[in-house]
Amino acid sequence: MDFTKEVDLPLGIPCLDFKMPSIGTLPSIPLPGGAEIKALQSFADSIPTDCSLNFNIMLQLGPLLGSMACLLKILKVVGLLGEFFGAFVPIPNLPKAASAAANIVPAIADLATCIPALAIIRIVEMIKAIIQIIIKIIKCVIDQIMSIVNILSHIDLSIAFGNPALDSALNCQKDNAQTTLQNIMALIEALMPIIMMIQTVASIAGITLDPLPDLSAMVNVNDPEGTVAALQGAITTFQQIDAGLNPNDYLTPDTPAPSDYTDIA
Repeated sequence: MDFTKEVDLPLGIPCLDFKMPSIGTLPSIPLPGGAEIKALQSFADSIPTDCSLNFNIMLQLGPLLGSMACLLKILKVVGLLGEFFGAFVPIPNLPKAASAAANIVPAIADLATCIPALAIIRIVEMIKAIIQIIIKIIKCVIDQIMSIVNILSHIDLSIAFGNPALDSALNCQKDNAQTTLQNIMALIEALMPIIMMIQTVASIAGITLDPLPDLSAMVNVNDPEGTVAALQGAITTFQQIDAGLNPNDYLTPDTPAPSDYTDIA
């Protein structure tokens, strides 16, 4: 691109007085199990800001708290069972045991409504869907990184020699492109808690998964092309894991047929 022909900025208005904001540390909320959720903002909609990232993480809380309902019911039953068996140690306390037993029955009945959601086949479908979405997001990130790399490759500061306004504009454009690149790569970090939760849920449900890629270890702001190559390798790994997950493998005589789902990757 020949900026001497295509850029004509008046003196004193470098880069239209606009500087790309850095999103800094992503807002996060710790979860009871030790993981955490992080804010995630799409560059396709707008430039992420501190406000938009905090609103994003709040939007994630509703579905998250709803999904925790069954977990809290399980913890309640476990707590009551502990209270019941504790009534026999070290000396049996029958009145205490009877009181605990009376509380266990309705708690288990309440938990029964969660059993369909805990069927392994549904968990397999959920994991597949999440992996497919992660693949799509990684592909979007790769496209964004390559777009910024292309912009940076066409910024030639040497053409601004003797033209302070053009030099300032080009440096501003370069700084904004590099800041955008850093922000995009920072969003990769937001996927890691989700990947860790996939591994944890699969382990609890007895679903065998190959080790999931550590995306955070692949990010290198100083080597965007290397980052892209590593992320492309991660996509291949995720696709292999997704292909190896077949809900029908977990069908039992007592398990309802899986609902239809559509691969989106």
